Formats: sequence, structure tokens, C-alpha cells
Amino acid sequence: ECMPMAQLDDHELSFGEYRFGDVATRRTTLTNTGQTTLQFSFVNSTGAHAEHTSSASAIGCPPWVHVAPRSGLLLPGEKVPLAVSLAVQPPEVAALNAQQTTLDAILLLRLRNGRDF
Repeated sequence: ECMPMAQLDDHELSFGEYRFGDVATRRTTLTNTGQTTLQFSFVNSTGAHAEHTSSASAIGCPPWVHVAPRSGLLLPGEKVPLAVSLAVQPPEVAALNAQQTTLDAILLLRLRNGRDF
């Protein structure tokens, strides 16, 4: 089959208890399990691709979430480690303290010509 296929080691990353000012990072691995080249990118809710921006919020992430790499290309059988970091900065603290937002996020991983994660 020529449709790109991939596997994520973890579909959900939990950061547990978090303290303001800390940087917490969780890692997972993306594997190309298909028989064709896999092009991936994190996208925002409108489908805009992340590789054209340096801002996490522009890829549909809150400003306190950072993803690396945001896009890439994998040959069949190749793997890439993905790092998702949580780093709350002073501008976000007021909204968190006022309970206007929470430290929850859903990230969309798009596979070109394949299914989304």
C-alpha cells in the first residue's frame, strides 16, 4: 500500500504536577511503518502547516507548549524522536490563576496524504 503510515509510541503525554518557571519535557517517537516516504507536520485547527512559522501558537498550540521537530520527512522504517515541552511564561500566569485557561492541549500531527494523529 502506498498510503503513508506511522506509529506514535505515546498518543497522550502527561506532565503531572508542574511548577511555574520550570521546563518539563516529555518524549515520544514517531515511526514510519509504511512502505513510502512519510512527510509529517504539526498543524493548527485551520490546517496551516507549522514549518512556515516559529511560533507554537501558530501551529494550534498554546504559547506554553513547544514541539520539536515541528515537521520532517522519514523514509520507510525510520524513526524520529519528538519532544513536547511545557514552559509557562509570565504572560500566561494571570489567565491560569484566574482559571480562564488550563494546562491542557491537543496537538494535531498531519501525515501528508495519510491520516492525522
